[in-house]
Amino acid sequence: MIYISSEYNPLPSPLPRRGNVLGFTLAEVLITLVIIGVIAAITVPTLIIKHQKEQTVTRLKKAYSDLSNVIKYSEVSNGYISTWDFTLTTENFINKYLSSYIVLSKLSNERYRQEVVYSNIKGEKFGSSGFSLFNETNHNRIWKLNSGSTLLFDYTSMDIENGYLVAIDINGNQKPNKLGKDLFVFGIHKYKGLQPYRWNLNNGTPADVTRNSLLTRTAEPCCNKNCFVGYGCSALIMIDGWQIKDDYPW
Repeated sequence: MIYISSEYNPLPSPLPRRGNVLGFTLAEVLITLVIIGVIAAITVPTLIIKHQKEQTVTRLKKAYSDLSNVIKYSEVSNGYISTWDFTLTTENFINKYLSSYIVLSKLSNERYRQEVVYSNIKGEKFGSSGFSLFNETNHNRIWKLNSGSTLLFDYTSMDIENGYLVAIDINGNQKPNKLGKDLFVFGIHKYKGLQPYRWNLNNGTPADVTRNSLLTRTAEPCCNKNCFVGYGCSALIMIDGWQIKDDYPW
């Protein structure tokens, strides 16, 4: 006689009734969507800012390289930069040593100044006073690099420490047109060539300042508080190894 265990059931289990099917309730789905939305709201802006910083550094580095190459090309014809005449006015210096290697912006100087208004690191617009590079009344010639960056030279004076001052607008006349964001100040020096504003002439670090002082002192400003300009941001980025770190005044 063959015995069949009561635990063995060769017949398939009946299908569950419709009311017993497992799944998520509407409330659970909504809660999940809310959580995903919160996470996205936190992470997406951070990722966007990170991308903007990386793009800024890439453009700045490219513009810096392009202008450095302009100087190198000129040295082939005019000798080492240390032999150039740094007693010339800014306009004569540019015409003699740089103009043959820079593409002039299609925008006229007057029109460019009418369309582009620059601001300091705090977002305050430059008026008729302040750094002559960005004065609304200063109609100096606007130069354009192949990368699309524009150069604004200070025609009014030559800085003893930094040489001929030049600002690089890494995205041309596009906004925000703000120091530390898309506008950075450099100098063309007799012995060091192209260098960030306030760069030490002896050891390659900012003159009389440290990274901390760039972030905290108004005299060498690239800081979040009490900075009235923002000239030191190019130096800060280069000190940090061509990076915009978390404490940068973005």
